[in-house]
Parts: sequence; C-alpha cells; structure tokens
Amino acid sequence: MHRAYKLAQAAGPQAEQPTAEVIHWWTSGGESAAAQFNASMQLLDLVEQGMLNPVDEIAAKERWDTTLPAPIRDVIKVKGHYYAVALNVHMPTWIWYSRAAFKQAGIATEPATMDELFAALDKLKAAGLIALAHGGQSWQENIVFMAVLANVGGKDLYLSVLREREPRAIASEPSKSANGATIKPQKLLAGVMVAPATVAAFNRIKGSLPVRADLDASALDACAQAALAVMKDRTRHVGNGEVYLTPDQNGALVDVLSAYRNSAMPVEKAQKNIAAALKG
Repeated sequence: MHRAYKLAQAAGPQAEQPTAEVIHWWTSGGESAAAQFNASMQLLDLVEQGMLNPVDEIAAKERWDTTLPAPIRDVIKVKGHYYAVALNVHMPTWIWYSRAAFKQAGIATEPATMDELFAALDKLKAAGLIALAHGGQSWQENIVFMAVLANVGGKDLYLSVLREREPRAIASEPSKSANGATIKPQKLLAGVMVAPATVAAFNRIKGSLPVRADLDASALDACAQAALAVMKDRTRHVGNGEVYLTPDQNGALVDVLSAYRNSAMPVEKAQKNIAAALKG
C-alpha cells in the first residue's frame, strides 16, 4: 500500500496531492477513509446504510464491467454502482500432495478428477498413510465442503445450494458427497490500487491472482499461472460461499460441517441440518 501511494505521489506535483492514510485493517481499530476486508454480504449492509461512497468514475476508467470476473463484479456493484475496489482473487481449492507418499502408494499420475482423487486417497489409506489431512479448524472444513460441492455437484448445484438455498438441491445425491475532503483521497487510493502496474506487482508479491483479466501475468509463480488458466474458463466462476450467505447463515453452516466432520453423523441428518442452517 505504501509503495502504491508513492507511485501516486510521483505522478504529479507534491503540493497538489491529497493525503490518504492507509492502515491495515487488523490494527486500525477505528474509523478510516478506506478499509480493507474480504467482500461478503456485509458489504451490502454497508451500502444500504449509506456508509460507502461509489467509485463509478474509477470503475468506468478501468473498464471494470469487462475486466473483472462476474462473481467479483456482482458483489462490489450494487444497484448499478461500484462501492469497493477489488484487489485480488484467492482460490481456496488447492490440495498439496507428497510425491514420496504417492510413490509409496503406487500412484503414478496426479489425479485430474474427483473420482481419480478419491481412488488415490483409497490407495494412500491402504498403504498405511494419512490420506487427507488439514488443520482440523472449522474454516478449513468449510473450504473442503465448498471444494467438493463445486467439483462434484458442478456450478449449478453449488449456486442452488449456497445462493438460492434450495432445499431439494441440498438434499440431492451429489451434495451428499464520506464528505468531499474524504472522497478526493479515496479516489486517489482507488485509482492507484487498480492501476495495472500496481495490481500486477501486488499479486506477484502476495502470491494471489490479479483481479483484472487484461494484465501481463508472465511474472507470476507456477501456481498462479495454473490458476489463471482455470480462470480463463468463465463458466467455472463461482463466488465464495460468504458472498451468498449472511454472517449468521455462514456461521451456522460452518457449525454443521464441523459437527459432521468430527462425529458419526449420518449424511441425511447433515443434509437436513445444512438446510436448516441456510434458512436463516
């Protein structure tokens, strides 16, 4: 952020530049002209309360209608106006594997489908290895659920469960598995943050994906390159569950998934509990 502001300062006479204080959201602890947080249903609450200024001027200049992925655009654009600056994209559905463990279990090739993944997990288990491991925290169990729901059920089922919260989809077979003085520096900050050079540099260092589709991504790492190849297929774009659920609904869903993961709860009961959690 500091480097981005320095770029803005270099763009014109020092005396004419408004000041914008940038404090990380973990430590700010109070009201600020701009704040960073993960886009979710909470953004809509802020918009409806009139607490955010639109940034339509920046959005038009940077062609957000065509350069941003639809799931992101649909979150930050409310009733025809943009209220947030999208910085990057994270893909939570990554699985890291051990080549040594694969060799020991006789797995010759990297799984490319969910069926191949489960077959590989069975081989790892048969070889006396821990087939799938994570930190045992509820947010991690939530990510696993979202990943399996999207990759087994497909985009339509994913949206039917999380966005539409359709009971029949949940029970289906696949799912078993400020003022003028504030606005000026805000516009400065927004303009700098979405400039192509800033977006490319930020994501290269952070290890995330550029939110814009019109950037040179050749300097990004191998994981980002693989993820960008996936992102080119717009039919696979879906939003994180938090963009479709209220905080209460998301919290209730996480509780259900954690209970299911850590008990002998039957699948059918878990489905009923998920439906109840998403009613909200």
